[in-house]
Amino acid sequence: MHTRKIALAAFSTLVLSGAAHATMPAPVPVFPAGMTVFGTFSLQWTAVSGATWYRVWVSQGGSAPNLLPCAFNHGSVDPGGCWIQGTALTLPTPLPAGNYLWWVKAWSPQQDGGWSAGMRFSVSTTRFEDRGLTVFDYQTQLEWEKKTNDGSIHDVNKTYTWSGSAASGPDGTLFTTFLAVLNLTACTGQSADGVTVTGESCQVGFASENDWRLPGIDELRTIVDCSQGTSCLDPVFGPTNASSYWSSSSSASLADEAWLLSFADGSASADVKTNSSFARAVRSDPIVDPGGGGCTRTIGGTVVLLPGVRWCLEATLVNSMPPPK
Repeated sequence: MHTRKIALAAFSTLVLSGAAHATMPAPVPVFPAGMTVFGTFSLQWTAVSGATWYRVWVSQGGSAPNLLPCAFNHGSVDPGGCWIQGTALTLPTPLPAGNYLWWVKAWSPQQDGGWSAGMRFSVSTTRFEDRGLTVFDYQTQLEWEKKTNDGSIHDVNKTYTWSGSAASGPDGTLFTTFLAVLNLTACTGQSADGVTVTGESCQVGFASENDWRLPGIDELRTIVDCSQGTSCLDPVFGPTNASSYWSSSSSASLADEAWLLSFADGSASADVKTNSSFARAVRSDPIVDPGGGGCTRTIGGTVVLLPGVRWCLEATLVNSMPPPK
């Protein structure tokens, strides 16, 4: 009996001390991945089967200290580590501007996994980037159309209808004219009939993208800033009318109405879809590569979709960088 107690104690010590290591696969960092972010955001990673805790490490170099204070502990496993449950960690305060690396590892009372490969990301102190034709929002990762005063499809004074008939569907000039022109693909080398494409030289739509859409009402709310003066929008977006702009959000109670947001005071209201109002297009950027092409990584047998064309080349996992200690 005495021998049996010693054996059981030795087994318990082996398990609890983490001696049974390296049998749990490492999580994969998902967001942020090779992109620039602004303000507070959430670090996100893939789940590992059997894991009860995760440890996250953020630094400005492979051997640099962890910048996450242990106030992030949600029940400490290791007093020297920042362990949490779940697969996301929201930073309560913004990181200083700069370039960063982050890692994550999984843990359970029975297994201790290894560190993931490091993932690069950058932090900007400027939320909006003026890209000439568009404005990119580092906080929401949305790219917005800039308005003009040049009489083009982007002219700030042009208005559009949501629906063109009593059917209340998306067949108004918002979709048949505004978004159709923004997403138009023009090809050269066409035949005389103007239809048959005889070449392969094509240019996608506005700002070299063809996935422009109408923003949801909640997306419009993210750019409201009534400290800017006459219109509740940062001047980087170009001219803006202090009036209502269409959203893609239909009214839940009245099918023939959709929500608009006023850039006069930031309020939302519904209107009949056949009426005319202003509009500003948006697209999600970065996007997941829909073809699963050059923006995927296979890590530990798991295929991970990284951000789309604009960012995927920068979103490389830093396999050569030593993990934190």
